[in-house]
Amino acid sequence: MKMQLPLKLARGIIQALKIDQPPIDIDAVIAYVAKDHDTSIQLEKHNFIDKVSGAHLSKGDKHLIAYNRDHHPHRQRFTIAHELGHLLLEHADLRNNEDDYSTKNPEETAANKFAAELLVPLEFLKKDFVAGIKDVKVLAQRYMVSEEMVWWRIMDTGLLRKIK
Repeated sequence: MKMQLPLKLARGIIQALKIDQPPIDIDAVIAYVAKDHDTSIQLEKHNFIDKVSGAHLSKGDKHLIAYNRDHHPHRQRFTIAHELGHLLLEHADLRNNEDDYSTKNPEETAANKFAAELLVPLEFLKKDFVAGIKDVKVLAQRYMVSEEMVWWRIMDTGLLRKIK
């Protein structure tokens, strides 16, 4: 699978919704995708064990994205975006999203890339760096994601060398 597709999908959603600054409104994204794909997407908090962040189920044109009710809201946002990535990339149901950004599974990697680009778009992150916003804690709050997510995003995009 080409890793450009998840990035293209995320960027297309941001462009279609005319989003020009963080944080990304995940509810607006879900509503847009449901309307654009003529389907229903329901979000549901669930009592997963701690190491399981979420899952998605599909039946026809009805989709459920379940996420761990006990995780931090920033983690929940990533999980929802990750599971939405699985849905849009047409991966099989019942994928669970464990706390492992370094997975070698191509479907998990693709869903992670989709979620990362959706929640922390490279274009926005570059603008922040140019504006001098490079503190990971500040960026995490700005994008409503975990500090770990920001670090992964900075490393994955090659911006790490610009932090100095």
